[in-house]
Amino acid sequence: MTHLKEAMELNRERRELYRIDGNSDAAKVMNKLILLEKIMLPFTYSLDRSVKKLQAAGMGMWCDDLVSMQTVPVYQASSDVPANSYIAPNAKTLKALKRKMKKFELSQSQDLYTEISQLILVDLSDHHYNCLTRHFLESAAKSLAATKERVEIVPPELEADLDRATKKLIKQLGMSLSYAQKIDQSAAPIQARGVPVLCQEMPPIDW
Repeated sequence: MTHLKEAMELNRERRELYRIDGNSDAAKVMNKLILLEKIMLPFTYSLDRSVKKLQAAGMGMWCDDLVSMQTVPVYQASSDVPANSYIAPNAKTLKALKRKMKKFELSQSQDLYTEISQLILVDLSDHHYNCLTRHFLESAAKSLAATKERVEIVPPELEADLDRATKKLIKQLGMSLSYAQKIDQSAAPIQARGVPVLCQEMPPIDW
Protein backbone atom coordinates (compact mmCIF):
# COMPACT_ATOMS: atom_id res chain seq x y z
CA MET A 1 0.00 0.00 0.00
CA THR A 2 2.85 2.40 0.87
CA HIS A 3 4.39 1.88 -2.58
CA LEU A 4 1.13 2.72 -4.34
CA LYS A 5 0.49 5.82 -2.22
CA GLU A 6 4.02 7.05 -2.91
CA ALA A 7 3.44 6.48 -6.62
CA MET A 8 0.18 8.45 -6.54
CA GLU A 9 1.88 11.34 -4.76
CA LEU A 10 4.71 11.42 -7.30
CA ASN A 11 2.32 11.16 -10.23
CA ARG A 12 0.23 14.09 -9.00
CA GLU A 13 3.41 16.15 -8.85
CA ARG A 14 4.42 15.04 -12.32
CA ARG A 15 0.97 15.85 -13.67
CA GLU A 16 1.40 19.46 -12.57
CA LEU A 17 4.86 19.64 -14.14
CA TYR A 18 3.47 18.48 -17.47
CA ARG A 19 0.77 21.15 -17.26
CA ILE A 20 3.29 23.86 -16.41
CA ASP A 21 5.43 22.84 -19.38
CA GLY A 22 2.47 23.03 -21.76
CA ASN A 23 2.00 19.29 -22.17
CA SER A 24 -1.66 19.19 -21.22
CA ASP A 25 -2.19 15.95 -23.14
CA ALA A 26 0.54 14.31 -21.04
CA ALA A 27 -1.21 15.59 -17.92
CA LYS A 28 -4.39 13.85 -19.12
CA VAL A 29 -2.45 10.60 -19.45
CA MET A 30 -1.29 11.06 -15.87
CA ASN A 31 -4.93 11.47 -14.83
CA LYS A 32 -5.63 8.03 -16.29
CA LEU A 33 -2.68 6.54 -14.42
CA ILE A 34 -3.76 8.10 -11.12
CA LEU A 35 -7.31 6.81 -11.64
CA LEU A 36 -5.95 3.30 -12.19
CA GLU A 37 -3.93 3.59 -8.99
CA LYS A 38 -7.06 4.64 -7.09
CA ILE A 39 -8.89 1.60 -8.45
CA MET A 40 -6.01 -0.62 -7.33
CA LEU A 41 -5.95 0.70 -3.74
CA PRO A 42 -8.60 -1.67 -2.28
CA PHE A 43 -6.83 -4.65 -3.86
CA THR A 44 -3.58 -3.43 -2.34
CA TYR A 45 -5.11 -3.43 1.14
CA SER A 46 -6.18 -7.02 0.55
CA LEU A 47 -2.68 -7.96 -0.61
CA ASP A 48 -1.16 -6.45 2.52
CA ARG A 49 -3.51 -8.41 4.77
CA SER A 50 -2.72 -11.64 2.94
CA VAL A 51 0.97 -11.61 3.92
CA LYS A 52 0.86 -10.60 7.59
CA LYS A 53 1.64 -14.10 8.87
CA LEU A 54 4.36 -14.52 6.26
CA GLN A 55 5.95 -11.21 7.23
CA ALA A 56 5.80 -12.17 10.90
CA ALA A 57 7.72 -15.33 9.99
CA GLY A 58 10.49 -13.21 8.44
CA MET A 59 9.54 -13.44 4.77
CA GLY A 60 9.92 -10.16 2.89
CA MET A 61 6.54 -9.98 1.23
CA TRP A 62 5.84 -7.52 -0.31
CA CYS A 63 8.86 -5.48 0.79
CA ASP A 64 11.24 -7.46 -1.44
CA ASP A 65 8.85 -7.34 -4.40
CA LEU A 66 8.32 -3.59 -4.67
CA VAL A 67 11.01 -1.10 -5.65
CA SER A 68 11.50 2.35 -4.15
CA MET A 69 9.87 5.29 -5.90
CA GLN A 70 13.06 7.22 -5.11
CA THR A 71 14.65 5.49 -8.10
CA VAL A 72 12.18 7.02 -10.58
CA PRO A 73 14.00 8.95 -13.36
CA VAL A 74 14.37 12.70 -13.01
CA TYR A 75 11.57 14.64 -14.72
CA GLN A 76 12.22 15.95 -18.23
CA ALA A 77 9.80 18.09 -20.21
CA SER A 78 11.16 16.48 -23.37
CA SER A 79 13.85 14.12 -24.58
CA ASP A 80 15.09 12.74 -27.89
CA VAL A 81 12.38 11.79 -30.36
CA PRO A 82 12.17 7.97 -30.60
CA ALA A 83 13.67 6.45 -33.73
CA ASN A 84 10.81 3.98 -34.08
CA SER A 85 7.03 4.22 -34.17
CA TYR A 86 4.77 2.77 -31.52
CA ILE A 87 3.95 -0.92 -31.83
CA ALA A 88 1.42 -2.46 -29.47
CA PRO A 89 2.14 -5.90 -28.01
CA ASN A 90 0.53 -8.75 -29.90
CA ALA A 91 -3.09 -8.81 -28.73
CA LYS A 92 -3.41 -12.60 -28.81
CA THR A 93 -0.18 -13.06 -26.89
CA LEU A 94 -1.22 -10.56 -24.24
CA LYS A 95 -4.69 -12.08 -23.91
CA ALA A 96 -3.25 -15.57 -23.45
CA LEU A 97 -0.79 -14.28 -20.86
CA LYS A 98 -3.53 -12.53 -18.88
CA ARG A 99 -5.51 -15.76 -18.85
CA LYS A 100 -2.51 -17.67 -17.50
CA MET A 101 -1.90 -15.05 -14.82
CA LYS A 102 -5.53 -15.28 -13.75
CA LYS A 103 -5.30 -19.08 -13.36
CA PHE A 104 -1.72 -19.12 -12.06
CA GLU A 105 -0.47 -21.91 -9.80
CA LEU A 106 2.82 -21.83 -7.88
CA SER A 107 4.07 -24.86 -9.80
CA GLN A 108 3.92 -22.72 -12.96
CA SER A 109 6.26 -20.00 -11.61
CA GLN A 110 9.24 -20.82 -13.83
CA ASP A 111 7.19 -21.27 -17.01
CA LEU A 112 5.28 -18.03 -16.44
CA TYR A 113 8.50 -16.17 -15.64
CA THR A 114 10.00 -17.39 -18.92
CA GLU A 115 6.94 -16.34 -20.91
CA ILE A 116 6.81 -12.89 -19.33
CA SER A 117 10.55 -12.43 -19.86
CA GLN A 118 10.18 -13.22 -23.54
CA LEU A 119 7.39 -10.66 -23.92
CA ILE A 120 9.41 -7.96 -22.14
CA LEU A 121 12.61 -8.60 -24.08
CA VAL A 122 11.05 -9.01 -27.53
CA ASP A 123 7.67 -7.27 -27.81
CA LEU A 124 8.45 -4.50 -25.31
CA SER A 125 12.12 -3.91 -26.11
CA ASP A 126 11.61 -0.26 -27.15
CA HIS A 127 11.73 1.63 -23.86
CA HIS A 128 10.10 4.72 -25.38
CA TYR A 129 6.68 3.02 -25.45
CA ASN A 130 4.48 0.55 -23.53
CA CYS A 131 6.12 1.64 -20.29
CA LEU A 132 3.19 0.94 -17.97
CA THR A 133 2.58 -2.50 -19.46
CA ARG A 134 6.28 -3.26 -19.12
CA HIS A 135 6.25 -2.05 -15.50
CA PHE A 136 3.46 -4.44 -14.49
CA LEU A 137 5.13 -7.34 -16.30
CA GLU A 138 8.50 -6.59 -14.72
CA SER A 139 6.79 -6.49 -11.32
CA ALA A 140 5.24 -9.88 -11.98
CA ALA A 141 8.58 -11.30 -13.14
CA LYS A 142 10.34 -10.03 -10.02
CA SER A 143 7.73 -11.66 -7.76
CA LEU A 144 7.84 -14.92 -9.71
CA ALA A 145 11.62 -15.03 -9.37
CA ALA A 146 11.27 -14.54 -5.61
CA THR A 147 8.59 -17.23 -5.44
CA LYS A 148 11.06 -19.90 -6.53
CA GLU A 149 13.09 -19.21 -3.38
CA ARG A 150 10.11 -18.69 -1.10
CA VAL A 151 8.62 -22.11 -1.73
CA GLU A 152 11.89 -23.60 -0.46
CA ILE A 153 11.99 -21.67 2.82
CA VAL A 154 8.34 -21.12 3.77
CA PRO A 155 7.34 -22.84 7.04
CA PRO A 156 5.01 -25.78 6.30
CA GLU A 157 2.16 -24.21 8.25
CA LEU A 158 2.33 -21.11 6.00
CA GLU A 159 2.48 -22.83 2.62
CA ALA A 160 -1.20 -22.14 1.99
CA ASP A 161 -0.72 -18.47 2.87
CA LEU A 162 2.16 -18.18 0.41
CA ASP A 163 0.08 -19.89 -2.25
CA ARG A 164 -2.92 -17.58 -1.78
CA ALA A 165 -0.91 -14.37 -1.54
CA THR A 166 1.23 -15.06 -4.60
CA LYS A 167 -1.77 -16.06 -6.70
CA LYS A 168 -3.57 -12.91 -5.59
CA LEU A 169 -0.68 -10.66 -6.62
CA ILE A 170 -0.13 -12.29 -10.02
CA LYS A 171 -3.86 -12.22 -10.73
CA GLN A 172 -4.08 -8.52 -9.85
CA LEU A 173 -1.13 -7.66 -12.07
CA GLY A 174 -2.72 -9.64 -14.89
CA MET A 175 -6.00 -7.78 -14.49
CA SER A 176 -4.12 -4.46 -14.55
CA LEU A 177 -2.60 -5.21 -17.95
CA SER A 178 -5.79 -4.38 -19.86
CA TYR A 179 -5.92 -0.92 -18.29
CA ALA A 180 -2.17 -0.45 -18.73
CA GLN A 181 -2.31 -1.19 -22.44
CA LYS A 182 -5.06 1.37 -23.02
CA ILE A 183 -3.11 4.01 -21.09
CA ASP A 184 0.05 3.16 -23.03
CA GLN A 185 -1.84 3.57 -26.30
CA SER A 186 -3.08 7.01 -25.26
CA ALA A 187 0.48 8.01 -24.32
CA ALA A 188 2.11 6.79 -27.54
CA PRO A 189 1.48 9.89 -29.74
CA ILE A 190 2.91 12.08 -26.98
CA GLN A 191 5.92 9.83 -26.48
CA ALA A 192 6.49 9.84 -30.26
CA ARG A 193 7.19 13.57 -30.17
CA GLY A 194 9.76 13.16 -27.40
CA VAL A 195 7.74 13.70 -24.22
CA PRO A 196 8.59 10.66 -22.04
CA VAL A 197 5.30 10.56 -20.14
CA LEU A 198 4.76 7.31 -18.18
CA CYS A 199 8.28 6.08 -19.00
CA GLN A 200 9.91 8.54 -16.63
CA GLU A 201 7.34 7.78 -13.93
CA MET A 202 8.29 4.09 -13.68
CA PRO A 203 11.10 3.00 -11.32
CA PRO A 204 13.62 0.58 -12.84
CA ILE A 205 13.01 -3.02 -11.75
CA ASP A 206 15.73 -5.65 -11.52
CA TRP A 207 13.74 -8.74 -12.39
